[in-house]
Amino acid sequence: ISSAGPALEDSDGFLAALNERIPTLDPVVRQYIVEAVVTYNSQVWFASAVMVGAASEKLVYMLTESLLLVTGGDKSRSLRKASKERHLPTMFEQLNKVLAGHIESKSLPYEIHEGSEPHLMSLFESIRVQRNNAVHPSVGEVTPATVRLTLSAFPAACRKVYDLIEWCHAGSKTA
Repeated sequence: ISSAGPALEDSDGFLAALNERIPTLDPVVRQYIVEAVVTYNSQVWFASAVMVGAASEKLVYMLTESLLLVTGGDKSRSLRKASKERHLPTMFEQLNKVLAGHIESKSLPYEIHEGSEPHLMSLFESIRVQRNNAVHPSVGEVTPATVRLTLSAFPAACRKVYDLIEWCHAGSKTA
């Protein structure tokens, strides 16, 4: 239990652990997560869901831009088009194809891509389900439990995205 890190109810501890895990966290992502944790602890579930969804979406766009640095050909064109259109389901489909291509070619080391698919899916779910349900509440329901799960999963998913981004930036310098 002690290795799980600070609980969400310890806002300062949770945010400090996130900052320690990802010292270079994008300031926009950081602000969204700060607000997500504060609103969660104020029992403002919809606002928290929107904030964690916005942080997740920002990470997806950051990863997309980074992958474009190390991806060429048709996959690059498809990913760029999806990014430009801002259609998240298509972006996720293209992100997965690009990552699969780098994995299959063995250019993306296992220790970097390990677990990337479930982490990326948790970000996608944060956007698709949590944020969209909060923005369009007639579609679904935002509960304390779902927001808690989403926020609890965020640090690991965020770290995985940063691992992938760092790999892309390192690869773009050698290309």
